[in-house]
Amino acid sequence: FAAAVGMALWVAGVPEREQAPWRAFGDELGLLFQIVDDILDGDGYVLAHGEDGARALADEAATRARQRLADVPADTSTLVDIVAGLATRTS
Repeated sequence: FAAAVGMALWVAGVPEREQAPWRAFGDELGLLFQIVDDILDGDGYVLAHGEDGARALADEAATRARQRLADVPADTSTLVDIVAGLATRTS
């Protein structure tokens, strides 16, 4: 996700000095996606932390992703909805 966010920032012409909150969000979203994928597949983070531990890590990553979006000077309501949907995904 971080690479995709970087590409989108480049295409959108966002100056480098304004990219940090977007990149931080991309990092957290990527982590959230990976943890949820591991929960659904029963591997990775689930094997290392147990299902409850992996769910707690996903919740923490979702919280951090929303916090990163709060630092973005734009309407991020759709991205907030994506984070919420991903964080609660069960299939």
